[in-house]
Amino acid sequence: MKIEGEHRFEGLTLVQAWTLLTDPLILKRCMPGCEKLEPVADGEFAVEILAGVALVKGRYTGKIKLEDRIPPSHFNINIDGKGAPGFMRGSGSFDLKEDPGGTKAIYSGDVQVGGTVAGVGQRMLHGVAKMMMGQLFTALEVEATALIEAEKKTQHPETPKHGILRDLIRYLWKRWGGVLTK
Repeated sequence: MKIEGEHRFEGLTLVQAWTLLTDPLILKRCMPGCEKLEPVADGEFAVEILAGVALVKGRYTGKIKLEDRIPPSHFNINIDGKGAPGFMRGSGSFDLKEDPGGTKAIYSGDVQVGGTVAGVGQRMLHGVAKMMMGQLFTALEVEATALIEAEKKTQHPETPKHGILRDLIRYLWKRWGGVLTK
């Protein structure tokens, strides 16, 4: 089954979009049904996902591996998972490109599904895959907004308020400070 598409992250730089798509803590929160996503080695993660199609649902355990990484613009992903409903193997690529006012993520991949879950039919599997990608990107949008807000606060901290007494002392010092020290 082929999966491809693109998503535009409004207001994100390439580096911020790269962070969203490669940070295991963010991905764990955003991937539908993800119960575990732990680093095993550089770019390799142990994963546990609760997923299903129609009445065929179950837990899949396996590995996700990010390869051929060219930060912050490209990486390939390999997925291998097994569970009671069957197995899932896939590979794909993500390319990030600057877009006016944001970053565009372009993805494509191929997924093989076997076992009981494959009996549901390709049409339904493709619809579920598109739905899960939609859920992933919706959750990533929430994370993107939080990331942008956090960076705004660190780049432009609020002006501290010192109170009227300190402002008065500063004013008096500027006005008469030189006179008092002569």
